[in-house]
Parts: sequence; C-alpha cells; structure tokens
Amino acid sequence: MNKVILTAGQATIISLFKLYQNHPLSTFDFRREGIASPSQDIARLKSKGAIIEASYQNAFCESGKLHKRVAHYSFNGWAN
Repeated sequence: MNKVILTAGQATIISLFKLYQNHPLSTFDFRREGIASPSQDIARLKSKGAIIEASYQNAFCESGKLHKRVAHYSFNGWAN
C-alpha cells in the first residue's frame, strides 16, 4: 500500500476508530474530540482509500436535544 498523507483531523479520526474498534462513532463523538467537520474529513479519508461505512440513527446531543439521522461511522481498513 502506498503511504497516505493525512491532515491532523484525519489522523485524529483514524486514531479514534482504532481506539474504539468494533464500535461505530457518531458525528457527536467526533465533535466532542475536536473534529469540527467530521463528514468532510471522512469524505476525504474515503477518497484516500479508507473503507468507512455510515449508518444513520436518531441520537441525543450534549444538550439533550434529539437529532434525526445522525451519522454513525465504522472503519473497515484501507482499500488495496
């Protein structure tokens, strides 16, 4: 596999996926960790060969408000 160059935000996302293996992470999870635009960073990771699947579920934010169709992401490695 060729070496992939990541931004700080993208590297943080990959680190979080590795830390929470087998546990989907939501948009809110990434924002709590300082990722301002998780969907944008994840789209860029996908363009670099990351295999990331998204599912959409209702979820509560930090303030307790229910949000519909919040993305929950799972990392499944890198494409060859």
